[in-house]
Amino acid sequence: AFAEGITLTTQPDAPVLAPADGRVRYAGEFQNYGLVLIIDHGGGFHSVLTGFSRLSATTEQWVLAGEPLGRVAAHGSLYIEIRRNGRPVDPLQWFTAGRS
Repeated sequence: AFAEGITLTTQPDAPVLAPADGRVRYAGEFQNYGLVLIIDHGGGFHSVLTGFSRLSATTEQWVLAGEPLGRVAAHGSLYIEIRRNGRPVDPLQWFTAGRS
């Protein structure tokens, strides 16, 4: 069983890197989630990331896997959700098995 995403714990101010190539569809504050980044990876896949202290990526920017997106907030937690056609998928399987 999995939640809609996973939370990774790291050092505050650690760099956050793009999980895969894609187009940033949203970068900014969203409701009470703080800074949010949504990346369209094609094929119906999107990643949603929260837990930033600051963003270096901007809306409509093309990013490559491993490219810096921003920095982790002082609490040291980064939340990642992978969605396919609007529905959550197990992010661990997506990262280990690809997007098939």
